Parts: sequence; structure tokens; C-alpha cells
Amino acid sequence: KIKSSDAILVLNYDKHGNKNYIGANTLIEMGIAFEHGKKIFVLNNLPEDSPAYEELVSMSPVCLDGELDRI
Repeated sequence: KIKSSDAILVLNYDKHGNKNYIGANTLIEMGIAFEHGKKIFVLNNLPEDSPAYEELVSMSPVCLDGELDRI
């Protein structure tokens, strides 16, 4: 489905005590979108304490700061 989409929206809510959580599966989906040149929107700011923070930043997602009308 990612391949046929214009963009993806990551709903990174707080989870397991982690602010703006992005798990392994979502990271992989973001990587697939990035590889296919899709725009990546992230509902909340990137989780700075994530071990994959640099990888997340390298995909240049658009952080919406919780405002869906910015899409």
C-alpha cells in the first residue's frame, strides 16, 4: 500500500512511557516510503531519545506538531 500512496502519516503518540513513540515496524514502513520517494508526515515531533533518531531525521519527515490541517 505504501508504494501506491502519495504519502504516509505516522501517528506517533506516547506509548510505553516513551514520548512520541516510533517503533521498529513503523521505522521500517517509513524507510520503505523514503525509498519510494513518498512524503512522510509525522503527527508529533520526532522522539529525540529514540536509538534510531538519526535515521528518522535523515528521512526528512514533515513534523505536524499535532496539527493535521498542516497536511
